Amino acid sequence: MPPRYLQHLLQVTARYLLIPCLAILLPPLSAKSVAGVITLINGDKINGELIKLEGEAIHWASENFGTLVIATTKVSKLETPTALKVNGHDDSCTLTGMSRGRMLFTCDDNQEYSNELRIVKTLLPYTHYIEGDYSYRGKVRAAGNFADGNTRQMDWDIDTDTEFRRGDYRHRMAAVYDSRSSNDDPADEIFDLQYQLDVFFHERWFSYNKISYGIIEPKNIDERISIGSGLGYQLWDTDLTALSVVTGLDYIKRSFGNVEDSAAVNNDSNDESMNWRGGTDFRYRLPLSIGFFHRNEILWSLSDSSDWEFDSKQE
Repeated sequence: MPPRYLQHLLQVTARYLLIPCLAILLPPLSAKSVAGVITLINGDKINGELIKLEGEAIHWASENFGTLVIATTKVSKLETPTALKVNGHDDSCTLTGMSRGRMLFTCDDNQEYSNELRIVKTLLPYTHYIEGDYSYRGKVRAAGNFADGNTRQMDWDIDTDTEFRRGDYRHRMAAVYDSRSSNDDPADEIFDLQYQLDVFFHERWFSYNKISYGIIEPKNIDERISIGSGLGYQLWDTDLTALSVVTGLDYIKRSFGNVEDSAAVNNDSNDESMNWRGGTDFRYRLPLSIGFFHRNEILWSLSDSSDWEFDSKQE
């Protein structure tokens, strides 16, 4: 073959075969060079990418060990080029650094923010947030008591509590049913159904709207409707423990049965009031996955300072 034909063949091969092959091989190499790195407090580094941060654990897709779940207390530094969804920010954010348990990040407003990693409830790729990633938890408790002797007694106690969260929106639903009966007397029943929507507009701050409907027969309340709104502050929220405080206003309407035997004001069959509301919500997970819950709530009438109500619940 003449040399000029050989030269032409090499040029064609380089143009149509070698260059496309390099184009196919280079993207994985460049992608690997920009992959995330997680550094543990013992100095070990694990290449990979963030799946999500939930509670006290980072879910990490490592290059060599598959999916890992790493406690945040064991992490000294987290680096990822992936756009993230951070509580209180509608736009995507980029992690710029992490030191001493605090993460630094910037969002579309080009302002740098700082937050403690331990109080970040959820941190996930922004594309996953758009696709609708969520988390939820709940509890159900039921108890019954039956006694037959000189006095026949039948008691029931059912309590459910559910929390569903997606991005900056947290839904809380609760239901309580309590029934007490003695001998052949009609049972005294307590029923309460609640729904609350929390909207986080900052890493810790959120607004809430709450509505509840209940019946309290021991107090001769045939119907109790409550509608409230206010602000809350999430001091921390992890898989192990959580604490939040709220303050706001509540409108309460009560309808009574037998007015003479009830707590009605001025012997009216209906009672309406506007109240200031304050409360705390504490949760702690004990060994063996046993949960400890403690909630306090105070309602103080704005029209009558002597009219107030305090409720404390511990489980």
